[in-house]
Amino acid sequence: MCNVDFFIKCFIHLCTAAVKQANKILGMIKRNFVDRSKETILALYKSLARPYQEYCIPVSNPYLVKDIKLIESVKRRATKMVQGMQRLNYDDRLTKTELFRIDAIGESSSLTVEYILILVFVVEVDIYFDKSLVN
Repeated sequence: MCNVDFFIKCFIHLCTAAVKQANKILGMIKRNFVDRSKETILALYKSLARPYQEYCIPVSNPYLVKDIKLIESVKRRATKMVQGMQRLNYDDRLTKTELFRIDAIGESSSLTVEYILILVFVVEVDIYFDKSLVN
């Protein structure tokens, strides 16, 4: 028997662990890189930290404000690291860095996951059933 609460708690735990790992990577970037230009920080964030952040979006599809804020905190921290953007508000930092809020990422990710599931289901149906019998 499946317990839905158990699965939700597992997804939240996975997201918390992914956010913790992304924050560790941002700390490593802050300690080891002197260049804080927009290009450098964004390249490092997109290649090292963002995969951890985006890992849990299609899996848990966060809808609670606290979960969204937890995942967004990584992006907030990364955009504050860019030289000259510390005093801007979060929306302005996102605009200048050309990043998106988690809402837009979540919608595109869930559509991608749904497309893959439909594609796999259609391929499996084609393998097991003969289409000539339908006509």
